[in-house]
Amino acid sequence: MGSNTPKTYADYLQLLQDPAIDAVVIATPEHLHYPMFMAALKAGKNIYVEKRLAHDMEQGEEMVQAAEKSGKTVQVDT
Repeated sequence: MGSNTPKTYADYLQLLQDPAIDAVVIATPEHLHYPMFMAALKAGKNIYVEKRLAHDMEQGEEMVQAAEKSGKTVQVDT
């Protein structure tokens, strides 16, 4: 691929494995935020996620705790 050709991925897990990607935007329906967010943190990515953070309080609390432990930059849309 040329330097101006964007990469494409079959799914987000492939994207998260790319070491050239250091940050992701999660702009999906809220019921998908939790698995994508947790996978992105596990892959060592910084995250910007649209609101609502999570589908329920339990997921939201787990996501916040994981983000705090990760040392990564995480921002939730306001």
